[in-house]
Amino acid sequence: MTFVCIDISDVIKYISDRIANYDKPESMTEWCKKVIKELPFCKFQSLTCMRARLTRALRKIENLIEYSLMEKLQLVFIFSRPVSDRFVQM
Repeated sequence: MTFVCIDISDVIKYISDRIANYDKPESMTEWCKKVIKELPFCKFQSLTCMRARLTRALRKIENLIEYSLMEKLQLVFIFSRPVSDRFVQM
């Protein structure tokens, strides 16, 4: 079995670029399946691993400096993720 280390920020960017017009929560698992299918560098990533890494990254979304506040809000909304007090203060 081959393990591939991917940059989760590439996955977040892929999703962020495609959710601008969504207005209700989505399945993180389904989005991870789509990413694995559509991004060549994610082809050998396991669904479980990708979902876990995405969950961890979104748990600390206030630390993702390469995204605007609007992008961060869309991501936490679309995946119904809780946010920290620090994020609320932004």
